Amino acid sequence: MSVALFVVLALIYLLTFSGEFSSIDELAMYAGAESLAQAGQFVTPQLTFAPFHNPVGVIEPGQSLAAAPLYALAQQFIGVNNIHAVLLLNVFVTALTAVTIFNLLRRAQYTATVACAVALCFGLATTAWPYARYFLREPLTGLLIAVAAWRLVVWRQSGRLWPLAGCCVTIACATAVKVSAAIVAPVFVVVMAFSASSRRARLWILPGAAGVLLAGAGLFLWRYGGQLPLAGYTVGYSLSDFVARSYGQLFSPAKGIAFFSPVLLIALPGWLDLWRRQRALVLLSLGALLATLYAYGNNPVWYGGWTWGPRFIIPLLPLLVLPLAGVLSSRLAVVRALALAGAGFSALMQLAAATSAWEPAASQMDVAHDPGLAWHDLRLWTRSPALFQLTHWRPEWLNLLWWHPMSDGRVYVDLLLAALLALMLAGALVGLVWSLNSRRLERRTFAIAAGAGAVLVIAGCGLLLARGYDATRDYPGLTLAEARQIAALVSAPSDSSYTLATVSNEFHMYYWLGLLKGRFMHYWYSPAAVDGFEPVLSSPVPADRLRLVVDRVHLLPEHSGYHLQFWLNRQAYPMGGEWVGGFEVFQYMLPADVLPARAVSYTWSNNIALVSFAQQAGQAYAGQALRLEFEFERVGPISENYSWFVHLAGADGRVIVARDGPPQFGAASTTLWKANERVPDRCAFVIPPDTPPGVYIIRAGFVSPTAGRIPLLNPADGAPADYVVLEALQVLPAP
Repeated sequence: MSVALFVVLALIYLLTFSGEFSSIDELAMYAGAESLAQAGQFVTPQLTFAPFHNPVGVIEPGQSLAAAPLYALAQQFIGVNNIHAVLLLNVFVTALTAVTIFNLLRRAQYTATVACAVALCFGLATTAWPYARYFLREPLTGLLIAVAAWRLVVWRQSGRLWPLAGCCVTIACATAVKVSAAIVAPVFVVVMAFSASSRRARLWILPGAAGVLLAGAGLFLWRYGGQLPLAGYTVGYSLSDFVARSYGQLFSPAKGIAFFSPVLLIALPGWLDLWRRQRALVLLSLGALLATLYAYGNNPVWYGGWTWGPRFIIPLLPLLVLPLAGVLSSRLAVVRALALAGAGFSALMQLAAATSAWEPAASQMDVAHDPGLAWHDLRLWTRSPALFQLTHWRPEWLNLLWWHPMSDGRVYVDLLLAALLALMLAGALVGLVWSLNSRRLERRTFAIAAGAGAVLVIAGCGLLLARGYDATRDYPGLTLAEARQIAALVSAPSDSSYTLATVSNEFHMYYWLGLLKGRFMHYWYSPAAVDGFEPVLSSPVPADRLRLVVDRVHLLPEHSGYHLQFWLNRQAYPMGGEWVGGFEVFQYMLPADVLPARAVSYTWSNNIALVSFAQQAGQAYAGQALRLEFEFERVGPISENYSWFVHLAGADGRVIVARDGPPQFGAASTTLWKANERVPDRCAFVIPPDTPPGVYIIRAGFVSPTAGRIPLLNPADGAPADYVVLEALQVLPAP
């Protein structure tokens, strides 16, 4: 039945999969997973832009660690969106949480049917369902807390110490996912202490509790710096704020869990029955709730930001739904019927939230942006976002991977994906009904059932990822076709690595990052940033090439968008670029060894002299990149902004490769040069793979925007010329 539960819920979540991020926190955790998979380090240079536009705090590593294998797996397939693969994590996590609830209730001596019903109510009648669509860390925190509670019950019933150790380790892991989970650790310790029936057990509780608390304290220090914020809550803590904010998270129309998951209200009478069966679970659940409310009662953003429902209560949903088993175990058929009807209504509310965009419902009662909102007034119950989304639901709000709007107003529809997933779900439901009506299975039968369930889930995920690549979303200013073109220009073959730098102030155009393949490290800067670009030259992923993507569509009027580009033009070796819609994509060779420079003396009639030249090598293979360095000097007045060309030409004069543009690709306009100033310039080019072997020449010169090529004052052979021949290059056949 555990297997059947997992498969049914996982397929339902796949059917309502959204495939998009809803907040900067999700991008932050995705960045951590990407860095772990790409470089083996928990670093997030992808968020360098955030302080300027979308502030985000330090994110704990747990969620990223859990998602890194999914990212690494997606990298092996060209036709799989990396973001879609990572978003599968909460699909599995939420289904596993329901399985944990089932086993926890079976330990509390509830029937399999009742335990299954409660597990399904958690998965479909609480906000656990909408949160399974996103990459927020609360669902994983809830799973770990539920597993810890399960291991605690197993320890109390068996007396063995391994479940107790597992409970402590699981709570420590929960703090690595969301550091505020440490607030429930003392509750677990107290329940353990009162539940211990032997001196030996009590001796094990102390070091386990100390380890959990030390882990939580360490994570607090790592995330928040030199002080523990919770420690400061005991000084100047406002009781009135605690009461008001606790009410807000529990019962307010704006964010109350009672409005977003009314099935929890139906479960209230069941606490007495659960107390008779497992007092430790009741103490643990209510203690964890009070501790969590205390932790956020002094938080001015008690509502959890602009998210769906009371985000900070989500990790406690697995515990808060447990007493529903007592209601469903009632001897009165009318009580059971009413409870199931109420759970059905709650599930209908979650269906509306799990299939639609939540912005319209959340924005009409927005606590985050409307400080004068009477969020506490129960008379506003009709405006509660959960009820509003259900009662005002519109087809155009649909927001599923297989049915969602595009930026140009078109609606993407993939009914085949929906039909195939629905067919798999029907098979899983048959398996669940069969498991409810079957007796204890033999191992062979269980293995067959488990194998069939695994096939359904793997097939469903594979189908969603394969067809989901074509269902990737777009954003105003960046079409899906343009996103694919940029990703193709940026991505490198699997046997090489690169550095990617992005300049954009628009968080919502992140989606194209899921199309990137190859090994890379990504640095995302704001157009407002004017310095601090040095990390791109020392990426933890060794690379010799860098791609720069500049978003010129979403630039603010006060931003030029050139700071990083011009800095790279001076520090790296530009290789050229091209436009893709409103985005510029540049390629660079990164600095390597110091190039051997030689002094030269060439002067053009525009009063610019070339005084130094460096070439990476005298011979190169076809298809290989070559770095070049130049140093200029102004020897007189300069009246125009001149361009500079570098050609690789054959003996017949035919140009094989051309680099044309102003010095430093615009970062050093010639009219701004000072007298006797030395101006460096770097460039690189790739010798075409089909270049015939032989000896070629490197030649260079200046071009006026009005008069064409500039004459050279001192050509080598004494004849008039408009370029200099700098060096010969022997091209070898490609290896």
